[in-house]
Amino acid sequence: MSLDTYEAMLETAATDDAISEAEAELAKGGQLHDAAQALESLRGKHFGRSNSELDKVRQKIERGKEAARDGKVYTSDEARRLLSEQ
Repeated sequence: MSLDTYEAMLETAATDDAISEAEAELAKGGQLHDAAQALESLRGKHFGRSNSELDKVRQKIERGKEAARDGKVYTSDEARRLLSEQ
């Protein structure tokens, strides 16, 4: 057996063990969590921003990219003013 095959078998066994543990925890009354909600909560807790705030930042970045593609050039003051208006 090659080392790669052995490592793949170990990884599969570890995954199977984790699944079995999760199923056992759920059977004992464990609670399922929505991953998107958990991630948003962690972002807010650790980074101080919620998804909606991050979406606003992404939108501002996209508007800047669109302006650059359109060939528009703004001074930093103009850019700040435009971004704050939107």
